[in-house]
Amino acid sequence: MEHIVKLNIDEWQLFEMLCKELHMGFVLDTERKFYINNGQVCSMENGAEKVYDDRANLFVALRNTLVQMSPNSECRSEKHIFNYEY
Repeated sequence: MEHIVKLNIDEWQLFEMLCKELHMGFVLDTERKFYINNGQVCSMENGAEKVYDDRANLFVALRNTLVQMSPNSECRSEKHIFNYEY
């Protein structure tokens, strides 16, 4: 038996679902200042470095997608958006 389900999802909902499914919902946090350190996604919290994820390449790809979808987002000028060495 085959069922066809139609969903009304816009690109932002889909992008948010993708980030959450990849356990990278923090990609959508444009107010926090993230940086890449030794292949890890980090941020400073309470004076200490907090490691969010070790998939820096995926983080950069998702952030670049976010910038393309919303050119006015606050994260558009982050260093790794334009100059990330693999």
